[in-house]
Amino acid sequence: MLEYFNLTIDKVIPILRYILFHGIKRNDLCPCGSGRVIKRCHGKKMIELANGIKKAGVEEIYFELLNYLKEKCE
Repeated sequence: MLEYFNLTIDKVIPILRYILFHGIKRNDLCPCGSGRVIKRCHGKKMIELANGIKKAGVEEIYFELLNYLKEKCE
């Protein structure tokens, strides 16, 4: 997942959270924190991910990343 977005885990988690809980609105600011709108930043990858993976699959990946981050920060 990190390689897919070419980002660090602290940037991928907000993207996954956004997909899960907000849906993708192309003119919203990208959740990666770049300051750009989604369509000019990670929009294509976010749409591919949302369309290609069931929400349950994304949730599983999201919680795995959260657990990984918690373990790494301890």
